[in-house]
Amino acid sequence: MTKRLRFLLPSVLFCFGTSALAAEPVLYYGGDILTMEGEKPHYEEALVESEGRIVYLGSLAKAREKFDNLQNKDLQGRTLLPGFLDAHSHMYNTGLIAQLANLLPPPDGPGANFNSLVTTTKKWMESAEGKFIIGKFGWVLANGYDDSQLSEKQHPTKDVLDKISSKYPVLIMHQSGHLASVNSKALEVGGYTKDTKDPKGGVIRRLADNSPNGVLEEAAFFNLLLPIVATKSDAEVQQRSIELAQLEYAKNGYLTAQDGRTTADATSALERAAREKSLFIDVVSYPDIVWNKSAVKPEFYNSDRSYVNRYRIGGVKLTLDGSPQGKTAWLSSHYHTPPEGKPLDYKGYPIMSDEMAINIQYFEETSKGTLAEGKLADFVILSNNPLKVEPLTIKDIKIVQSIKEGHVVYSN
Repeated sequence: MTKRLRFLLPSVLFCFGTSALAAEPVLYYGGDILTMEGEKPHYEEALVESEGRIVYLGSLAKAREKFDNLQNKDLQGRTLLPGFLDAHSHMYNTGLIAQLANLLPPPDGPGANFNSLVTTTKKWMESAEGKFIIGKFGWVLANGYDDSQLSEKQHPTKDVLDKISSKYPVLIMHQSGHLASVNSKALEVGGYTKDTKDPKGGVIRRLADNSPNGVLEEAAFFNLLLPIVATKSDAEVQQRSIELAQLEYAKNGYLTAQDGRTTADATSALERAAREKSLFIDVVSYPDIVWNKSAVKPEFYNSDRSYVNRYRIGGVKLTLDGSPQGKTAWLSSHYHTPPEGKPLDYKGYPIMSDEMAINIQYFEETSKGTLAEGKLADFVILSNNPLKVEPLTIKDIKIVQSIKEGHVVYSN
């Protein structure tokens, strides 16, 4: 992990630093400049950025006539779009999870069956990343398995995970982020026995004798994991998580990221990053109203929705139910195929009452989302125009550059 960070970060920061030194306006031309303004595709021939803002959109000839000492940026047939705004994700956890064993199903990872979950996690334990995480947390942590895509078509139980380790507690997170499977040691450390009642808003799946089988849903999972992460995520873990997360978002064109259901350790990391001015994309946080209500403080929560060194709190997050993928979401009709052990009319279950719903938006339409004079110079440059290629080839379009307020924060 240390080597990877040392390799990746200088290239990104070098791009950022080089652009930041340039005071002259930058002229973009020579490709499709798609503004995203209006109901139909609208293109401009040229765009000029100065001091982090769009100061001109129009013809190339007029741009050259209007501005002196322009830096020329020929798109060479590529496409320039507004930077992407993340509709919903967990920015901090993206960086943290990048350090865990990857158990995603193919093609994103090796998690095709129980055996691959075991062998991949054991191999990760011997890696530098694995030793770092185990040393910090005292747990073996992995992420991304999906029971619906495993060849066994079911969740791995404690018997499967006991093959990974009997010395360390093992926890592997479901791809939905709403369930996890743990080994016998983890159940012991967590105090989960056949006499343990299901927590409110969660389920401990059971064997015939009522003892836990190792699969934990919602609050049963969160109540085990969150205290561990909150108490054992030191400054080094937090810094790595922030750095890796920003790289992942920037290389995919996202220049405004959301951190939904922000926990106390993530709040600490994001606040420190803001104070140290180490954020190079905008981050909007929605602290968990149950676990982290105290994070909503005047320093970062402003009625005008302004950022403090690229960080702000947008509100709070209430979690009313779970995940459709994990089959814990509370539906109005029953699931087509209920989870193992559930009746045919199973509809999931609530975590809290739906009267507490909240609407989460950015409310930054005046500064982001389209290309218009006066808006922030948040751009992505794509290898092709998604409106002009065959739909099935859109997945092959590459992010060439991500530009935050005129500064290149990612370059491919």
